[in-house]
Amino acid sequence: MDVYFIRHGQTNWNLESRIQGNVDIPLNATGICQGKIVAEKLKHIRADLFFCSPLSRAKQTANLINEYQHLPIRIDSNITERSFGDLEGVTDLSKFSCNLSILLDTGINFSDYHIEPIKHLLERAKEFIHMLQTDYSNYHTIFVVTHVGVIQAIDYFLKHGKETSIPLLSVDNAGYLKYQL
Repeated sequence: MDVYFIRHGQTNWNLESRIQGNVDIPLNATGICQGKIVAEKLKHIRADLFFCSPLSRAKQTANLINEYQHLPIRIDSNITERSFGDLEGVTDLSKFSCNLSILLDTGINFSDYHIEPIKHLLERAKEFIHMLQTDYSNYHTIFVVTHVGVIQAIDYFLKHGKETSIPLLSVDNAGYLKYQL
């Protein structure tokens, strides 16, 4: 099966380089345009199934894409963004005793500042992929609208499971990666 992992469109917090995590920030005008552009790019691909994070920025993007697909959108909490606890809304990590590379190290069960441990995010990614492979193996094309952290965790799980940190995979707002499961 082909699975398209699509990142939500831009929010004001993306524009301001704020850590969003689980804060439910809607798309801004640019994000809505980006959602329409990715919908246009993907309109010729017929999806059989559509999943989405419960956060509004992902749901707004999914709804724009779904204008061409006309599918029920299944909300799945396993693909919501990682909670960054006290760091949500922050633009400058230098005030805290952590940095981005530490936050992505799979050997550290990071829970300072109420951050969701990376191992929990990886477990959610693993559960989601396992669910697709077992419960939906007869589907050909699946769209999943989610967040960059989830896409990084999925990429880690599918490609780099033996490494010690999640790769700093860059996915633009309303960008997507295609995986074959």
